[in-house]
Amino acid sequence: MGRRALCRTAPTAARFDGTSWSSSAPANPTGTETLDGVAAFSPGDVWAVGFSGAIAHTLSEHWNGSAWTVVATADGNPASSGTNVLRAVAGVSSGDLWTVGSFLDAGGHTLTLVEHLTG
Repeated sequence: MGRRALCRTAPTAARFDGTSWSSSAPANPTGTETLDGVAAFSPGDVWAVGFSGAIAHTLSEHWNGSAWTVVATADGNPASSGTNVLRAVAGVSSGDLWTVGSFLDAGGHTLTLVEHLTG
């Protein structure tokens, strides 16, 4: 049998300015994150959500025009050894965002997770 190698890459955020694409690396809290949803209010106000870690925990990142930063979110079940993920984000402004996803409860059931960021 041949050897198999696992190759993991960090996510990249890409932005189109009307002429060309540019990319930036999101904040990398674990090196194992996945970003699934994005909401952009301006070139300097972008939000992305997903999950991070081998045992998935919710993840939210904010782009301020020059750098990504991680913004705290709540896991549906922080004690779970299962999945806590955010899949989509939307809002009317950076101070009024909603994000949705799912988590596993203590019994192993997948439940809906909804979070609201204000301020």
